[in-house]
Amino acid sequence: RDYKVTGVQTCALPISTGGVENGLFREGREGAPQGWGQMAYDGRASRFAWTPPGDGPGVASIENLEPNDASWVQRVSVSPGTWYLVSAWIRAENVGATGAGARLALLHSFRESEQLRGTTDWRRVSLWVQSGADEVALDVACRLGGNGAVATGKLQCTGVTVERALPPDLDAPRVFADPALDPRSRRAMLLGTTALA
Repeated sequence: RDYKVTGVQTCALPISTGGVENGLFREGREGAPQGWGQMAYDGRASRFAWTPPGDGPGVASIENLEPNDASWVQRVSVSPGTWYLVSAWIRAENVGATGAGARLALLHSFRESEQLRGTTDWRRVSLWVQSGADEVALDVACRLGGNGAVATGKLQCTGVTVERALPPDLDAPRVFADPALDPRSRRAMLLGTTALA
C-alpha cells in the first residue's frame, strides 16, 4: 500500500472500500497520511506534507515549488451507475493565476470541483458524480495543477468524503452525469443547459 512519488503518474494507488479511508487525515506514519498516495508529474518540483491532528482534523498539503501537477490521491470503490457526492475542505495559498488551481478532482477525467487561486480561507468544495456503467472505482484527488496546466503555490486539504446520494438537479453546479445512464442528462446535453463530463 505504500506509494512513492515518481517522475510520472502511475496507477499504483492505495485502495479504499466502503468510502474514503482516513478522510480527516487523522492517522499516518513517517510523515504521510494512512491510505493516501502521492502523485506528481515531476516528483522533484513538489513538497508533500502531512500535519497530524491537533484540536481539529489532520491536513494534507502540497507545495509546488515549480510549475507542476501534483495530488494526494486515493482509489475509492463505488457501485456502477450510482450517484455520489464527493466533497472536501480545501485551502489555497499563493496559487498562481495560470494553470489549474487547487481543487478536488477525479483523476483521468474532467470531473472536478471549482478551482481556488491566490490565498483563500478554508472552503468546502463538492461535485456530484454518476459512476459509469462499468465504473467500480474513483481516483479521488486533492490536486494542484493539471495535465498541460501546471501550477505553483500550495494546497491544503482535509475532510474528504464520497457519499452515495440521490440524483441532483442537473442545473446544480458541478454535476457530472453519465449520458448513457441518465436520460435527463441526454436531453440537457442536447439543449446545452448543463456542463457534463
